[in-house]
Amino acid sequence: MEYKTLTRAKTVKVLGITAHVLKGWESEFEAFLNIPRDENNTRIYSEKTIKTLQTIKEMKEKHVDKETIEKILQMQLMNREKEERMEKELGYSYQMRESLNKMETFIESEKVKNLLNIENRFFQLEKNVVGQVQEMFRGELEAAATAQVRFQKAEFEEIGDKLCDLVDTSEKERAYYQAEINYEREIAKQQIAQREEKFIAFVKDQARKKEEKEMKKESKWGLNLFKQFIGVAK
Repeated sequence: MEYKTLTRAKTVKVLGITAHVLKGWESEFEAFLNIPRDENNTRIYSEKTIKTLQTIKEMKEKHVDKETIEKILQMQLMNREKEERMEKELGYSYQMRESLNKMETFIESEKVKNLLNIENRFFQLEKNVVGQVQEMFRGELEAAATAQVRFQKAEFEEIGDKLCDLVDTSEKERAYYQAEINYEREIAKQQIAQREEKFIAFVKDQARKKEEKEMKKESKWGLNLFKQFIGVAK
């Protein structure tokens, strides 16, 4: 009898046990029984779970102790996982072989050969286009370089002319400033000469006044002396 999942009632019927016994085994060997529930919260027993329950039933009928049953279940679980892993690897190998065969068939097909020919033609065309573009670019680069040299030469000549103009302007400005300095210097000399003349005149005037004052003092002293002399004579 082939099946994917069974309810508890059908599982009990298949195993030939009571629901109470099944519930006890589920509690006793919980680590080896994965029993999910559906959307109606009903327990669902898979084919693997039923095989595990059948093993438990056989061991129980032979009065095997719990520890031994757990070891047997552990070995079965390991073997089952190993078989599943081998099945996956074999399936993967088969898929790889099929893919390689398809690739080989595709590579040997006329379409691929035509594509390769088109690719070679495209490569040659691309090579020719690249060569033409490089040649065109080289010509434009040389023309641009020549134009750049001419432009730089014209710029240098213009800069030279501006420098000459600046030199001429500088010389003219220098001569103008020199004339201004000479003029200011002459004015300063004249002002100094005028101040010196005024100072000399002032000194002479002071000396003259002092001399006149001394002369008056001497005259007054002589007059007094003469008066004293006359008084003594009387």
